[in-house]
Amino acid sequence: MQTGKTFLSGFLGFGIILLIAFTVNAVLDLSGFESAYRDSLVAQFRVEGEAIKGKIETALNLGKKIYLLDELVTELLSESLKQPLRGLNDSAELEGQIDEILLAVIRKDTGIQNIYVADKDNAILYSSRSSIAQKNIPFYFDKGKDIPEGGGRSPLVIVNFLDANYICIPIYSGNKFFEGTLLIEFSENLIQSYIQKAVYRLIFLVLQLLAIALSLYFLLFRLLPEHKRKETIITVILILSSQLYFSISNYGFYNMSISGMFNKNMSVLAKSIAEELQKPLDYQVRIEDLGRADAYLENRIAGNPHCSDIYITDINLSILYGAHRDDSPESAASEVWLTRQDGDLTMIPLSSIYGNGYLVLRLNRPMINAILNDIALDSGTIIIIALIFAFILKDLLAFIGSLSFLRKRRLNLSANNEEDSLRLIKISTFIFMFAAFVPLSFMPLYIQHIYFLNPVNNSLVNARNATSLPIASYMLGVLAAMFITLFVIKSLSIRVRYAIMALVFIAGSLMTIAKDDIMFLIFARFVAGFGYGGILLSTSSLVMTYTNDKTRGTGFGTNAAAFAAASICSIPIGGIIVNKFGYAAGIWVAIVFALFFLVFSVFCIHPTKRAAEVKQKKETDDRKVTFDQFFRVLASRHVIVYLLCVNIPFQLIYLGLFQFLLPIYMSDTLGLSQGNIGRFLSIFCIVSLGAAFISRFSDRVKNDKLLISIGALCVGIALIAFKLYPAGGFFVFVAVLIAMGLDNVSIDAIEELYLSSGNVPGISEENLLQSYKVIEKIVSVVIPTLTSTIIIYAGFSSSMFIIGIWSVIGAIAFLFFGKNGRWEKKHA
Repeated sequence: MQTGKTFLSGFLGFGIILLIAFTVNAVLDLSGFESAYRDSLVAQFRVEGEAIKGKIETALNLGKKIYLLDELVTELLSESLKQPLRGLNDSAELEGQIDEILLAVIRKDTGIQNIYVADKDNAILYSSRSSIAQKNIPFYFDKGKDIPEGGGRSPLVIVNFLDANYICIPIYSGNKFFEGTLLIEFSENLIQSYIQKAVYRLIFLVLQLLAIALSLYFLLFRLLPEHKRKETIITVILILSSQLYFSISNYGFYNMSISGMFNKNMSVLAKSIAEELQKPLDYQVRIEDLGRADAYLENRIAGNPHCSDIYITDINLSILYGAHRDDSPESAASEVWLTRQDGDLTMIPLSSIYGNGYLVLRLNRPMINAILNDIALDSGTIIIIALIFAFILKDLLAFIGSLSFLRKRRLNLSANNEEDSLRLIKISTFIFMFAAFVPLSFMPLYIQHIYFLNPVNNSLVNARNATSLPIASYMLGVLAAMFITLFVIKSLSIRVRYAIMALVFIAGSLMTIAKDDIMFLIFARFVAGFGYGGILLSTSSLVMTYTNDKTRGTGFGTNAAAFAAASICSIPIGGIIVNKFGYAAGIWVAIVFALFFLVFSVFCIHPTKRAAEVKQKKETDDRKVTFDQFFRVLASRHVIVYLLCVNIPFQLIYLGLFQFLLPIYMSDTLGLSQGNIGRFLSIFCIVSLGAAFISRFSDRVKNDKLLISIGALCVGIALIAFKLYPAGGFFVFVAVLIAMGLDNVSIDAIEELYLSSGNVPGISEENLLQSYKVIEKIVSVVIPTLTSTIIIYAGFSSSMFIIGIWSVIGAIAFLFFGKNGRWEKKHA
């Protein structure tokens, strides 16, 4: 039977994780929903703006100047906004009609606040505001330019300034010369007020589900019989069921809301097009004789992504003219049938004395489905993250929640206490790697942001290498820290090393957001990388200290699984926070977790105790690594065979393919969005979570060489199949990702075990392992160049084939020439 304290820690941890999961899930869904709603408003207001722009361009094409259209337009608009619109004189010229159009749009209560017309120098000529303090547009934007021969119009630009959004539409004369800009202003509060309604609904739903889940957790623990895995099963079932219900409920709400917004846009667009088409019909033109109607419809659909297809039909819905988006399924169909029962169609009647017809617009349903699928995939990602966090938090609360913990700390945690030792390894690695991996999703974008704020052009930094230099300096910091740790501060305790390097990482992270200067950022990332590298190398010392020969494989597997779990959780969390709160907030999350790691290290990891001063000095000396020992490791057959046969092809796969080639392939060939690219790559990380299970299995069989070879063979065969069986397409590609994950599992779970079992005279297991890690980092500096060389000369598909061949041959050679220390000891 569980004790009250154990149950309380589990209950508290479950409640915290559930609340965090609901919150993050809601924030992520709202972010996508807010983006869809914003795009919908822009599309709606753009339709209104296009009508105004068309009238102004008509006047310009008749030879009028934009600054002479109507000297009194601002005054007329100001007066008319305060009272009902008065009729214009029948003899009013075209410029007099422009202010009528502006006023009509404002008075339709569409949500548009103000309309401005500016000349090519951004001087405001006309405004719907009663008074305007600015004589020029008060913000920078990419304005239009004259159209060169064979070129196209400049696209519209959307700018957020103060508490308003501006749609900036370029105005041309003669469809060639840039004359000015039409600006449609709408308030940010218009978006936020709508989003608030969704927020209130989510809060109410979260409170309901939280109360139900906590009640069920309490009841199930009291009613179900005692079982070893009871807590785990209840936690998983309740988190999965509550999050699934939350996600499904939100999916239905967003489907209804987004479809409603799109349909409203279809209505606005349809009315605008129908008004234009009705004009020639009123002059006794047949619907069948509308001339270049196809070209007109193609022009209107090009700027309205929420519309998939536009048709002009006769009274029986037989299609006379049509236009399609390039990605519309009907664009490739040989025959299209329209029915009045289709809920995605918006129909407006067209009338002529020769016969009536319809204007028909089809909603872009694939676009809605894509938005909803992204929301659903985000929710699925959060469910996985919630499960991982639940068990990490459970371990943390169990580790620090009992009174015996304090006694264990004073007496030094024993390596024979497997459960607490593995918890210590898992928690410490997860916390810091979470901090280290948070910036991965946005750091390249942040570097570009800093560079463009203060561009630098010198021999060291330019626009081409601005992004790569801070990343390269980070990796250089990692390598430098490994050398310093191995040769200088290796004799310090793990706690002291962790504390020093955590402080360095925190300092580098603070410096990262301290100045908007690319040169300073390069140095800041070097400092952060130095802290990361020192802790990365010291994790092996932690595993070696808190495990014994029987549990060492499990310890390294637990450490590897914590790496994978941290990457799965932190990368999407970092992206979410940056999208909502900016780059600085994302870095601060990394800093907070690094501080948490620092506190955890100081209070939960303690220096190794030694019985006598003489023994202490000897053990301290044994922990130091000399250059002679380092080169002895480098010359060891045990290390060289593994490096050439297994590690180099693995680094080519991980650094060259996983981090470089595959994202490009998914974007350019498969057409996946950045969000979906991240989700597909997470297949690799999810498979890597199995490292803890593989390491336990390796502790039983003791045949590390065989298990490593199996992983290398799997990924090699998958890469070869990708080249030889292109018809497999998407499924073979997924198989490649899974095989990469399997190879990574075998490396993460068994590499340290295999290497540390090698017998290099005069070098301890820990020193052997850490010397190898430094050698590996030196090799990794060359890997990107080697990968790019293979790609340049062989191409993408052939590059995967070549690396696959190397992996297969290396795996087979490793079976023959590798040295399996643990197997030999077991069968000696």
